[in-house]
Amino acid sequence: MEENNQELNAWYEKTWVVVVFCIVFFPVGLYALWKNSTIRQGWKIGITAFFAFVVIVNITNNDKTATKNPTEAQATEKKLDVVFDIKALDGKNIDGIVKVLGDPTTNTEPTKLQLKDGVSEWDKSFKKDGYELLITYNPKTREVIDFFIGTKDPSGKTTDYKDLLQVTNVSEGSSKIIVEPVKTIQDPESFTGIKIKLKSSIAKAEALAQKEWDRSKAGKIQKKHSDWSKDDCVRVANKQIWIGMTLDMAKCERGNPNSANPSNYGNGTQWQWGWEDYTPSYLYGGDDQIITAYN
Repeated sequence: MEENNQELNAWYEKTWVVVVFCIVFFPVGLYALWKNSTIRQGWKIGITAFFAFVVIVNITNNDKTATKNPTEAQATEKKLDVVFDIKALDGKNIDGIVKVLGDPTTNTEPTKLQLKDGVSEWDKSFKKDGYELLITYNPKTREVIDFFIGTKDPSGKTTDYKDLLQVTNVSEGSSKIIVEPVKTIQDPESFTGIKIKLKSSIAKAEALAQKEWDRSKAGKIQKKHSDWSKDDCVRVANKQIWIGMTLDMAKCERGNPNSANPSNYGNGTQWQWGWEDYTPSYLYGGDDQIITAYN
């Protein structure tokens, strides 16, 4: 009897206490609810179902929030204005680009001597809103080779070049544009900027370069001697003599030799080919006609 009285006087038998705990700290409240002997079974099931529903909804919302956070973070990233619209420059040579962007910061051109020596790349730079765009082009054809935009971080490097993509209006993975991040020498995880190549410009530059090559003296030589490398054809066009060239290359430069003298000292036939009006006058080699010496 005494035990029954104690149970009836237990804290969980007080309905107001059960209500308070259900509101303030529902796990304890649910425990008290089911221990209480005066509250009807239907109320117990209903209240428990309500709290279970609240818990499930809360867990579901948390999962959705966790899933949406990366997207929301990206959406809240600051959208930068386009400073140099590379897409708008597609199809223009360096002179056309200058008309669009205005006077470059550096506006020099190679000298006639430099062009004669074969300078095939030159550049101009443009500055705007803290960014600098360097455009490399062929000074002869005036066609653009590539663009480079550097980070405006005071350190001269960055680990994230997304802002450079935004200010140039380009994106990685494009079918028309190639983006190449330029890594720093000291820290391969950092970048000094990005190099941008337009595929249309690459194709045009290659076609023009081939056309220019075909018109050149070296190109005409290679057309007759397709098994000779471009470098060898350039050397022959410049009338150079070097160890490893062939007798046919020397003949292409000088014509047939004035003399061809064989000798054999036990190591096979060696030849001396002589040209009276050229220096060096004599080239030497074996039956394979590859030049091994000259004087």
